Amino acid sequence: MKSVWVLLILLVTRVAGAQSAAFSTIDTINDARGVLSLIQSLDKAGKYKYLTVSDTLSINNKYCKCEAQKKRVAPWVKADFDKNGYTDLLAIGDEHRQVLLLIMAYSGNVFSIDRLNYGHKYCSLPVVNLKKQSVLKLTTFRRAPGGKLGSRRKYSLSYKFGGFLETTNLTSGKEIQSVSLKYHFAYKEIKQIDITVSLNGTVTYKETGEKVEELTTLLPSATYNELAKLLNYIDFVHLKNKYGRDENHQPSYTLKVTYSDGEKEIYDQGGEGSFGLELVYKRLLELRKTQQWQPVSPPSTR
Repeated sequence: MKSVWVLLILLVTRVAGAQSAAFSTIDTINDARGVLSLIQSLDKAGKYKYLTVSDTLSINNKYCKCEAQKKRVAPWVKADFDKNGYTDLLAIGDEHRQVLLLIMAYSGNVFSIDRLNYGHKYCSLPVVNLKKQSVLKLTTFRRAPGGKLGSRRKYSLSYKFGGFLETTNLTSGKEIQSVSLKYHFAYKEIKQIDITVSLNGTVTYKETGEKVEELTTLLPSATYNELAKLLNYIDFVHLKNKYGRDENHQPSYTLKVTYSDGEKEIYDQGGEGSFGLELVYKRLLELRKTQQWQPVSPPSTR
């Protein structure tokens, strides 16, 4: 009998420990003031210092707010999107235009913050399936003259590979040999970044413009494999060859994937071809910060 009580005590202790380990600041938030306080504490660069968040939807555009009310969009939602046991937060705010922010929680009260709507996603209205918390229904509108709402796009998104992607059962299943990305943006200055990742892990990075550098590194096989899985998940082979339309002051992305039996090139003006492509661009560009690099030695003149 004594041994049974000891086992029960150990079980209760473990359960209590697991529950406390999965607790974060997000679990204490009960109103918009708490949401805004967390955003401001994470916003080290001051991107959202003029952001407003309200318990009754902080959307200044009356047409966007009307659509949100029709769809019964919540001003903020708590859910465990990545199924890691920690509560995440999806919040709507306004800062001259609507802002949709995703805050992910991790062990040790650590958070990441990402904006889900930018560019032509002028009005973005999310509805979270609380039974399937990793599923997000999203409706976006382009901006029309006079602040009215233009063309509409509907998405069914699932949280995978560290971001929301279009839900799909179709995958490419290709053996990817290399991936390259060319990022180009011209406004007052011209900036271009060229990244190439090879199957053996070799990565080259070249940036021109205000900053000029040419670097190389060796990517861990696990990181390369995750990138290949992401590309296959979004079924890159069957994506369009061109997205967006030519407009001034918009970045362009040219993605080239070489695989065992072919090559796929995608030109994306504005970088909004799909949520899956956006995540691929992000993963490639963030390598500059996440990896250790060495300068490319100039060729010998001998």
